Amino acid sequence: MNTQVLTGNAGRDAELKYSQAGNAVCSFSLAEYKGQDKDAVWWDVVCFGKTAEAAAAMVRKGDRVTAAGYTELDTWEKDGQTRSRLKLIANAIGAEPPKNAAGGSQVPTPTNAAQRPAMAAQSAPAQVAPEEADPFGDQ
Repeated sequence: MNTQVLTGNAGRDAELKYSQAGNAVCSFSLAEYKGQDKDAVWWDVVCFGKTAEAAAAMVRKGDRVTAAGYTELDTWEKDGQTRSRLKLIANAIGAEPPKNAAGGSQVPTPTNAAQRPAMAAQSAPAQVAPEEADPFGDQ
């Protein structure tokens, strides 16, 4: 089973686009930190549908993000060389704003609060349930 859960910091604001068929597609980068020396592994995260719309409303650069889904390998050719990268196709996203220097949560400005309605409760990360309760039809 190909299941991955990543927790890290968003490297950029989530970007929401719509396909020609009108389906929501959201993408952002995620830095997953390994060990105490803080070496980061960078992931591209992509989500679709309602999960994409929710992620676009809540994920901002620097936010602590947890994304669950499956990995997929992208392969392409550039300058005669085959290149590849792993990306996470997320079906659940949770995010919380970064901590300030004093250790407490940052208080969003009124403009920021209006843009991020999913982050109204600062004490816990917002959770987005997977679009399909059982993607494998086992129920």
